[in-house]
Amino acid sequence: MELIINEKEYQVKFGVKFVRSLDELYPSVQNGLKFGFGLSTKIPELLSKNVATLADVLYVGTVGQSPRPSLSVIEDFIDNHEDIDSVFDEVLDELAKSNAGKSLMADLGASLSKKAVK
Repeated sequence: MELIINEKEYQVKFGVKFVRSLDELYPSVQNGLKFGFGLSTKIPELLSKNVATLADVLYVGTVGQSPRPSLSVIEDFIDNHEDIDSVFDEVLDELAKSNAGKSLMADLGASLSKKAVK
């Protein structure tokens, strides 16, 4: 995914480095053990249009980029974007296409569809 902020182009990648970084930043701790559920917790937050989560996901998606935009720059981008819903849609679409996110997105989509039917 391409992100253009202040006329600078950044690549946002939802791959293994992205998932690993999310897991490190947002671990689930149970009985003193850390589990990597970062992506599992962030996708529902994206689906509910949480702008702070959108900023976090875009920032973590630039891991390995040089130069890398700061979280503050990404937050300003979100605050000033005219069509924030399109940014959410693009991020969710890219996650659904990525090897790191497609099975989880499909599982969550099926789960949400079942709940909507009930």
